[in-house]
Formats: sequence, C-alpha cells, structure tokens
Amino acid sequence: MKKSNIFNPAIITIGICIFFSSCMNSPAKSVTSDSTGKKMPFDTTAAQTVIAPADSLAIAVRDVIAKYPGVKADVKNGEVLLTGEIDGLKLQYLITDINTLRPKKVMNKIKVKRSKRK
Repeated sequence: MKKSNIFNPAIITIGICIFFSSCMNSPAKSVTSDSTGKKMPFDTTAAQTVIAPADSLAIAVRDVIAKYPGVKADVKNGEVLLTGEIDGLKLQYLITDINTLRPKKVMNKIKVKRSKRK
C-alpha cells in the first residue's frame, strides 16, 4: 500500500495560491459585537491614539523647562524658542537638556542674569 504524502510541496503551493487568489479581490472585513450582541463594523480609529513627534517634543520640553524657573519655551514645527531669564550658570545645563531632545533648531532668546558669588 502506497502512502499518500499530504505535505507535498507542490500540493501546498497550489493550495496557498488558490486560497490567496480567492481572497485577493474581496475587501477585508472586520466586525465586532456590541453589548447587545449585534455585529457591527469595527472602527480602528477610536482605538488608536498616536502622539505626533511635535506633540511629544512639546511635552518633553515642558518637562525640562519645569526645572528652570523664569524660562518659557514655545515649540513649533520641531523648533524650540526659549525666552525669559535664567542664572548664567544654569544656561549651559538648560541648552544641553533641550538639545538631548533632538529638536530641529533651538532659538535662544533668554536674558542671562548675573550669578551672585559669595
């Protein structure tokens, strides 16, 4: 008695081609059921919340600026505009902290206060 080989590569390839070609022209349908059990189309836009890079940069800049009282920042199109006043010794740290966020450009309009020495 001859064994039939169901894992023959030729048969598998033909089966895959038939399967995919039969599904190729029909649109993908995604359904879910609500609390009443009725089937309804699944809306993926409500489930996906994507933060744009500009928004994440603005949030990160806001967190950095919180450590430096008297400094304000405005973020537009990936560029950071720094305004306000800061102690001269802290300016270098502020600029370094902002640059680690990798904005397109940093515009420094900060007025530097003289640091008081003892």
